[in-house]
Amino acid sequence: MPDENSRLIDDQEEERGGLVDKSNNSINKDSIVTKVRSKKRIFTTNCCKPKDDAVSDESFEDPKLKSFGEVNRAFFAEQSFELWIVIIIKLFMSMILLIDDLTFLLYCQYEYGLSISEAGVAFCISALCLFAYGLAISGYMIDKLGVKISLMIGLVLYSITKFIFIFAETKTQLYIALITIAPLSISILIPVLTLAVKKLTSEANRPYAFSIFLGAMVLGAIFGGPIVDYIRKDFKTTTFNYTHHNDELDIDEERQQEFSAWRTIAFVGFVINVILAILLCFYNSKTEDQFAEDVDWGK
Repeated sequence: MPDENSRLIDDQEEERGGLVDKSNNSINKDSIVTKVRSKKRIFTTNCCKPKDDAVSDESFEDPKLKSFGEVNRAFFAEQSFELWIVIIIKLFMSMILLIDDLTFLLYCQYEYGLSISEAGVAFCISALCLFAYGLAISGYMIDKLGVKISLMIGLVLYSITKFIFIFAETKTQLYIALITIAPLSISILIPVLTLAVKKLTSEANRPYAFSIFLGAMVLGAIFGGPIVDYIRKDFKTTTFNYTHHNDELDIDEERQQEFSAWRTIAFVGFVINVILAILLCFYNSKTEDQFAEDVDWGK
């Protein structure tokens, strides 16, 4: 009988939490530690809750992450034509800027006879002007003029830069472009495109929009290299034939103008910028108003 009673007592203690070890009737330390930690966690959670409002335990649970399909549907339900205009401009501007980085030094060497050090100094001065314009002029201009007008100014200035690079013949013309309109246009275009994405999306869909925006930037950079190789290989020189009327002799003369691959690359950039400026004309600034209340300018 004593043995049966002891077995019943042990079984009852195991059902209550396993605090007693059958082998030596000692307290199970692991069970005690687990219960203490559980009580400590409950106490900490209760301390973190507001005292005035009755908050349920469900409000402290981790929010469930949305599936990719739900995020995708939410974004495309909110998308706008203006947002895709911005993404397209980012795609081609990224491509043009990378092409400039790849060909600028060679362009200066072959077209103007600059040494590598002289071309590097010119590039460095242009970058410093870009930094200065971004701090002193571009930010203020974007805040006052808004996305569309600022973006149009940037595209027009960059188109003029490309036009100068096509026909410039002296180092002076090159230097003037490198310290004025070239860095000013870039200092406007880069930040205003980022601002446009923020003003055309709600906070919930903004991360998804920026992922597409940055993906377009990377995709444009990928296309830049092959385009340069294609032009250098198949269009080493580009010639144009035209008729010129000689007033002194009163006759028409057939003339030929030849352009190197580097000037042809500048021409391609000029054409793309003009097309982007035309596309920007269809941008409706009123679309930004529906997201105005959802923009936190402190972020």
